[in-house]
Amino acid sequence: MSSTLARNAASGVAQVIVSAGSLFVTYRLLMDFLSVQEIGLWSLVVGTTAVARLSELGVGNGVLRFVAADVGCDDRPMAASTIGMALTVVSVAVGLVALAAYPFLLRYLLSTTPLALHAGVETLLPAALGSLVVGTTANIFMSGLDGCQRMDVRVGLQMASSVIQLVMTYVVLPRFGLLGLGVVQLAQAGFIFVAGSIGLVLQLRQPLSAYLSWHVPRLKEVLTYGGSVQLSSFAQLLFDPVLKVLLNHFGGLAITGYYDIANRVALQARSLIVAAYNALVPYVAARAGRAGLGPEEIRKIYFDALAVLYPVIVPYFSIVFATLPMALIVWKGHYDQVLLAVTFVQCLAWLLNTINPPAYLIYMALGQMRWIVATHLLVGSLVIVLGLLLGPMFGSYGVLAAGALALSVGSFFVVVMFHREYGIAFRLLVPMQRLPDLVVLLAVLGCGTWLARSPEAPAWTVRLGLPLAVGLFAAGRFWFDPVQRNILTRLRGALR
Repeated sequence: MSSTLARNAASGVAQVIVSAGSLFVTYRLLMDFLSVQEIGLWSLVVGTTAVARLSELGVGNGVLRFVAADVGCDDRPMAASTIGMALTVVSVAVGLVALAAYPFLLRYLLSTTPLALHAGVETLLPAALGSLVVGTTANIFMSGLDGCQRMDVRVGLQMASSVIQLVMTYVVLPRFGLLGLGVVQLAQAGFIFVAGSIGLVLQLRQPLSAYLSWHVPRLKEVLTYGGSVQLSSFAQLLFDPVLKVLLNHFGGLAITGYYDIANRVALQARSLIVAAYNALVPYVAARAGRAGLGPEEIRKIYFDALAVLYPVIVPYFSIVFATLPMALIVWKGHYDQVLLAVTFVQCLAWLLNTINPPAYLIYMALGQMRWIVATHLLVGSLVIVLGLLLGPMFGSYGVLAAGALALSVGSFFVVVMFHREYGIAFRLLVPMQRLPDLVVLLAVLGCGTWLARSPEAPAWTVRLGLPLAVGLFAAGRFWFDPVQRNILTRLRGALR
């Protein structure tokens, strides 16, 4: 593991820890000052407007890959040109689509929400679309920083934006309630845009003329790569809005609000692992440059990435599931069986999804997009089919089960195809030496299932005893397992 890769991975982990703390406090404020229905409305507005992000054309991912290759070849003028062209294309495309989508989204939201919340819809929708345009454009700067292999700079800016969001929520929410959320989101997106542009300019150190120059062949490369990414993004972006629309239809805004809270908790838990793996994309793209990598090199990178996956995710998610009941009680202030059950399901789905980052991100870095596209289309199709099948039968809980099944089962497809394409035996996906960890994880899952079905809050002995027992087991595994100790050593070295 190179020092740059270790630094970027450590930065990603640090960002998740800070953003998790910010998210914890922010959602506690939301639950203190807003009803679950109002949180559900905000979730629905943000989810439906996210569809407009499809007009970004996948350019942000193209910027990351091609800027990384340019910097790896020491061609910074071309990197600057790529960023300038991307900014122009994305700002125009997303802005026009947001304007065109506004009347249709407004009509839909007004027709599917209670009359008492219509004023909120009319105020939140323009703010959500505006922040989407600014945030999507700002993402070009963030992708450029990742392409320069300065994820630590990008992470610092995003952590600062999380703090700004938290402070503004604390100030604005008590005074303006639901309507203040739009202002908060716009301010956060604006900060990322300004700070990201300054950070990227300082990294590339190119004159303004370099950003204004156009290289049509490169633009075609970015759009071609982005088109493949956008096919996957189409299904990926549809997953959350479609699930929320189905939940609203079969269960109402309250269960949609529960899902939004639970999904954010689960994603935050998973992102601590995935954030470190995201450093693979600029690292592999820079190594490949414009000449590419051979199969043996790709297999080695994959095995190196896979070697540190199970030693981390199994004990880590065991701790997540063990601490979930106590964490949610502390977070919300009282026991909520529905929130615990929904969060448990979402965490389980994202745990199973966490198997795919090594294969997924290596494909992404190499520009081999067909199986990534196929995976997202499969997941997107499954949530529609299963949601429409299980929703009428079991209501909102059937929709939640459909989303979990689609996310966990569909995500294995890219792993299967990677193993087939590079001749890797499937038995190597789950090392047998991790059996003790898997047994503990299954035991914790069993306890979690029992707790999620209980209408009463678990006893203090369970709330404290289960996390303590699993935490001691995980600590012992980290201490005695050479792979896990090596991970900690490298992270400590990267943070110095």
